[in-house]
Amino acid sequence: MIDEMLISPEAKIILESQLENWKKKPNGRRWTIKMKCLALAIWKRSRRVYRWLSTIIALPVESTLRDLLIDIPLEPGINLIAIDNLSKKTAEFSSTDRVCQVMFDEVSLKKGLYWNKKSKLIEGFEDYGLNGRTVGLATHALVFMVQGINRKFKQPVAFYFSRGTCPALILKDLLVNVVQALQNIGLHVIASVSDQGSTNRGAINELRKNV
Repeated sequence: MIDEMLISPEAKIILESQLENWKKKPNGRRWTIKMKCLALAIWKRSRRVYRWLSTIIALPVESTLRDLLIDIPLEPGINLIAIDNLSKKTAEFSSTDRVCQVMFDEVSLKKGLYWNKKSKLIEGFEDYGLNGRTVGLATHALVFMVQGINRKFKQPVAFYFSRGTCPALILKDLLVNVVQALQNIGLHVIASVSDQGSTNRGAINELRKNV
């Protein structure tokens, strides 16, 4: 019956989960992976909205969503799964549609150490992926994202943790690595986008020396 309704796939997922779980107690509810992912998308967009929605429809509790995030294998560095998915998504793109830019930015973090039960590692240290890890406590996260210019697409492809802002020489190497990974799947990177922070300017100046 639900399959015959003229509603979006996401609406069908929510409706099916309501019929299955609405009358059950929270600890007796069971969720499909599609419903968990949909709930996670809402939760990441706005936790306040998610908590309000939880008062009127049955949704996974927040601890379930946190456990789902822990199960996702994310490590500092270039995300090869994201690169592979991007390669598949752009496989049929024309040369013009493959033109893109790399954006990067840092956000401040609260210092702290956390035990990752999935990877069995202590997280919270400065970590540049394949470029090395230190015992310094991370205070910033650096994220790289690729964005299409002629064709609309956007995908985070790498992240790192630094103590203070990322040094210009390291940032230069990380940017080069990200661009090379994108070029390896046939994308044409023609620009980088960042704010005018001193380390960002320093990294670009270092790149210009090699031109």
